[in-house]
Amino acid sequence: MFGISALPRQSLEVLAAIAVHAQVLLFAHNPSRHYWGDLVAERELFRQDYRRQPPRQRPPITDAAALHLHGHPLLAAWGKQGRDYLRLLDEHDQRSQYEAHFQAADMPIDLFESPGNDTLLHQLQDDILELRSLAERQALRTVIDPATDRSLEFLIAHSPLREVEILHDQLLEAFALAEHAGTPLAPRDVLVMVPDINSYAPAVTAVFKRRYDDPRRNIPFHLPIKDKLSPIRC
Repeated sequence: MFGISALPRQSLEVLAAIAVHAQVLLFAHNPSRHYWGDLVAERELFRQDYRRQPPRQRPPITDAAALHLHGHPLLAAWGKQGRDYLRLLDEHDQRSQYEAHFQAADMPIDLFESPGNDTLLHQLQDDILELRSLAERQALRTVIDPATDRSLEFLIAHSPLREVEILHDQLLEAFALAEHAGTPLAPRDVLVMVPDINSYAPAVTAVFKRRYDDPRRNIPFHLPIKDKLSPIRC
């Protein structure tokens, strides 16, 4: 089973029952190689031992209210669904029953790879992977060139329509830069996500369905409006 970001407890119980009679392989995404369940609210739910991943070795933390400051704030703020799903997986995980088979075939079970620190986005991803706090990142004193690194940007717009117009311009620029670099980027390779797609749909339609004099400015897109988390698929 690949690419499933979350499953309900009932589905995992069904898979656990099937696993008694047949091999079940479930591949789960995990942003950090360390246990990070205690970075978020409701920490009392996670006092029991966690089997799958060891915690990071840190100095003792005496102030429980400040515990979230000793990990990555994005996981603490946005990681609740992933945390709960990994927690459910851990309840069913019996690593000792299958680890020997992977070791015999010289295959790793946990696949974590650092993206490096050459760009701001890679630094952010590596901090989440290693569960670094902001203070730890600052202590590393890694330097990037803001003139050339555009891996992570924040743009301010005064309305949803203006946001979509900026998005359109950014996509055109990205396509042009990719073509110039010899690594073409197609519209089907782009996924744009917003908090509430229904509120942005009129602006997306107005900007992306507009027929421009220059055909290169016409970007094909697909806008599935199913729920509030549906993405714009270009």
